[in-house]
Amino acid sequence: MTEVPRYHRVADIVSADMDGERVMMSLEKGAYFGLAGIGGAIWDLLSEPRSAEEIVGQVMQTHEVDARACRADVEAFLADLERNGLVRRL
Repeated sequence: MTEVPRYHRVADIVSADMDGERVMMSLEKGAYFGLAGIGGAIWDLLSEPRSAEEIVGQVMQTHEVDARACRADVEAFLADLERNGLVRRL
């Protein structure tokens, strides 16, 4: 049985909500990042370790989106966050 990866925010990220956009700063990298729309909601979900499927389920409950497109978008978003050092896989 394969273990499902879970994602969690890294500890050194400071974030704030500014006019509906989530603005984050990596203290380690000294870099700023911004998330708009559903990205901020996903960021909030990642305060606890979650799998991509759990995130997709949450998004599907609150937004009318195609399940396949949602899954692909969430997976791409998580990969982007991981590539930028904002989340880590557990």
